[in-house]
Amino acid sequence: MSPERDTVFGWLARALLAHRLLACIALLLAFAGCAAGCFLVRMDFSATAFFGSNTAALAELEDFLATWGRDDNLMLVVIEADSAHLCDAGRLTHVAQLAAALDSLEAVRGVRGVAELPSFRGPAAGTLLETLPHVASDSGCAAWREALQQTPWVPGLISADARVTALVLELAGNMDNQQVVDAVRAVDHLILSRQGLAGLRMQTAGVPAVRSAIFDHMLADQQLFVPLAALLMGAILLATYRRLHGVLIPLCVAAVPVVMLAGLMGYLGEPIGILNQIYFTLLPAIAIADSIHLVSRYQEEMRRPGPATRARQRQAIIAALQHVGAACALTSLTTIMGFLSLNLASIALLRSFGNFAALGMTLAYATTVLIAPLLLSFTRPHAPRPKQADGEGLIDRALLACAGLSRKQPRALLLGSLLLLLLGVLGGLQVEINNDLVGNLQPGHPISRANALADSKLGGILSLEIDLLGAPGCFDDPALMQRLAAFEAGVRTDSLVRDVLSPASMVADLRQLLSGQRALPQEPPALRLHTTMLEAQGVLRRVLDGERGRARVSIRISDRGALRFEEFEDRLEMQLDGLLAGRLDAIRLTGTAHNAYRGINMLTLDLRNSLLLVFGCIGLVILLLFRNLRVTLLCFLPNALPLVVGYGFLGAMGWALKPVTAVMFSVGLAIAVDDTIHLMARIKEELRSGGDTAHAVRNALLHSGRAVIVTSVILVSGLSLTLLSSFPAIVALSGLGMCVISGALLADLFVLPASLILFPIHAASGTPQPDPAASGVQS
Repeated sequence: MSPERDTVFGWLARALLAHRLLACIALLLAFAGCAAGCFLVRMDFSATAFFGSNTAALAELEDFLATWGRDDNLMLVVIEADSAHLCDAGRLTHVAQLAAALDSLEAVRGVRGVAELPSFRGPAAGTLLETLPHVASDSGCAAWREALQQTPWVPGLISADARVTALVLELAGNMDNQQVVDAVRAVDHLILSRQGLAGLRMQTAGVPAVRSAIFDHMLADQQLFVPLAALLMGAILLATYRRLHGVLIPLCVAAVPVVMLAGLMGYLGEPIGILNQIYFTLLPAIAIADSIHLVSRYQEEMRRPGPATRARQRQAIIAALQHVGAACALTSLTTIMGFLSLNLASIALLRSFGNFAALGMTLAYATTVLIAPLLLSFTRPHAPRPKQADGEGLIDRALLACAGLSRKQPRALLLGSLLLLLLGVLGGLQVEINNDLVGNLQPGHPISRANALADSKLGGILSLEIDLLGAPGCFDDPALMQRLAAFEAGVRTDSLVRDVLSPASMVADLRQLLSGQRALPQEPPALRLHTTMLEAQGVLRRVLDGERGRARVSIRISDRGALRFEEFEDRLEMQLDGLLAGRLDAIRLTGTAHNAYRGINMLTLDLRNSLLLVFGCIGLVILLLFRNLRVTLLCFLPNALPLVVGYGFLGAMGWALKPVTAVMFSVGLAIAVDDTIHLMARIKEELRSGGDTAHAVRNALLHSGRAVIVTSVILVSGLSLTLLSSFPAIVALSGLGMCVISGALLADLFVLPASLILFPIHAASGTPQPDPAASGVQS
């Protein structure tokens, strides 16, 4: 092994090996200090996790919640009769007993249901609809059911066919993730003990139930897939390297930055959410890729002729880090700069995501160049089995075939890649940005089924809030209340709307309760009398403030996704402008669902658009470091192709673009850039050793291509496991990731070599050089 002039990485390797014990202690202390922060990590899958900070919409929501109370703490217990209807004395008694039991739970602040309906008079006959305690016979229940159809409680609390009802639970606490999970578990435990009584099926539903299910399923998925992925990666590494250190070192290097980043997030108060959980896929992928390149180069150096001594092992570690360290630095720097460019995004959550991703990439790089060489130094020196002659191994034959095809048919390969690029663009035109609460769980999940029942037969699971601000006393004006009633009547005709609550509907309900006539009072004294009666009962405060100058309209709707939600809001604004504009100081569409859907769609759009910015920053860094525009342009196609094809794959599968799937493009770009730069670095190394571009490409594929293939196979195999995930979004992410990473591998093995054959570069000056291979491409 001939000595080479040390680069900074050669010096670093010598320093690590010369002070091995001190370096191990320092790194162990740093790891332990960061890892201790893992105990402080919290999870946040609430809707507010997608809000931007210091925005006008968030300020309006906080003002709304301060005035009217929380709007995200309502959970449903959907109760369905297995046959006939609910309106018999036995079933209604069970519903009443369940409501009382739920109300006694510490996590529940209050319960509303059919058992608590007030006395109500029919619109014509003036018959009395009695409360449940007075309905003791089946004949009484039949009359109660008939009169029920004339009440405003259909469909909010009971379906029109009286087969489905809901208990509306107001949860206590501040609705942080653990409190929601604990509350839902307590409710589930209680209803499980009563499941099936009197032929009633019960299931929790609504936003808190979905949040709890996401939390539980995520933990279950992690407990299942992380060990399986580790075993699968270990098996592939063992089959590749046939040595224990070839398995343990990459796995260790993959795990260390994840633990350290999680600890730092704990110290800094950054919660793990549905977006940044991708760190725990991204970091191991990048770290294990670089460590595989390092271990592969170490084995290549040890395979050179000579005795397997400690001195020779030391030189092999130094040479491996010297050759691979610069490429790893370049791949990490480009990815770090790309993530830091997200600080230009408008959403604070995305800026935070970019900063912590950049921090994680820094930790992954540090782990590769500091820990991996030290771990290699503790292995027993051995001379690996002599490498088979070129072309004898299966992987070698595949790599030589790639090099041969790229040399013989470069134009055909580039033409085919451009055709794929066009197909990806056409498929991408079919992709829509859409998110829905129901889609976070599998369609057959019990909560999904209960949500569907609530959306189709009851009062829906989401609410859109309208905050109406005017002068004190303005809502004592019957004319304004009439306009509000007209607006509400128009809203109820919309196919998305299940129920509406407002001061106008509350006054009309009270008048029907008292007189059997559902109409608003025409005179101010009569209107004030009704509002005073509602105020005395403590219910008016939900929709009208004490000064009668601020009101709330709560619209319960079915969850049909963010696009339908925003279209509905646009229709509402037109109706509001026509009926209430100019009569109030301000009209605000707000609420947790409003901000969440707006925020999550903006986040997804920002992620998609910022990918172009990230790509541009990475290209700029490659240009500055290689100082060659042609190299930068040659790196463009193999990195862009898998992303565009992946986007087209989304459209072809009919999957919507969501934050989780959008982030996979960042992961795919990081992996594609990583492999491209390692191959380019090896090609330039081969060119410096003499020979033409075709020879350099062939040798680079034979030596670095193996690591590229192993890395891609590991990642695709790991993603294939999560196709069994409980979350449709994770299944989509896995399918997309497999497509993007496979595309990146094929692009690096075919498109990049073909581009270099047609447009060769010179290693020393970075300028184009004539290449004999180029003239023989048609032969």
